[in-house]
Amino acid sequence: MTQSPEKLKLTLEKEKEKMFRIAWKMCGNQYEAEEVLQETALKALKNWNQFRGDSQISTWLYRIASNTCLSKKRKKSVVSVDPFILEEIAHETESLMSSADADWSKDPLTKTLNDELRVILDNAILKLPDSYRLVFIMRDIEGLSGEDTAKALNLSVTNIKVRLHRARVFLRNELHEYIRTERGLS
Repeated sequence: MTQSPEKLKLTLEKEKEKMFRIAWKMCGNQYEAEEVLQETALKALKNWNQFRGDSQISTWLYRIASNTCLSKKRKKSVVSVDPFILEEIAHETESLMSSADADWSKDPLTKTLNDELRVILDNAILKLPDSYRLVFIMRDIEGLSGEDTAKALNLSVTNIKVRLHRARVFLRNELHEYIRTERGLS
């Protein structure tokens, strides 16, 4: 292997926020996401000699993180999501909005509806089957390419597209009733 362990450490530092967000959305819990991030770093350092260099280091790390999340979920029979955690995610996401985006939402009613929709969307994401949720988070939330997502999850790009499409259809159906109600169509 030609990669140095120092490059791994730099990549871990660079990608930790993205891996944390993926883990948080998968686990639905900040504390488990922190555990996943720590376990990912430990597993990567321990198994560094197994990295073949077929993909980017970050892709390899996403794979370790996603497998760690799925492994944790398998160990738990019931997933509990603290609604306050979802609210924290919503507020953090809101703070990341650019000032140009924030200008249109100065109306308190619009802001309240957006916050409500964000919580409903987060809850709908948590209802997705794990295989769809992970693809949706990596592609639509974190912006990974289809190829990087496929490598990270050891799937074909076609399979990623199928799962992403199914996740979007599922979410559209989950949000349909909320949107109908808000537009007064019920």
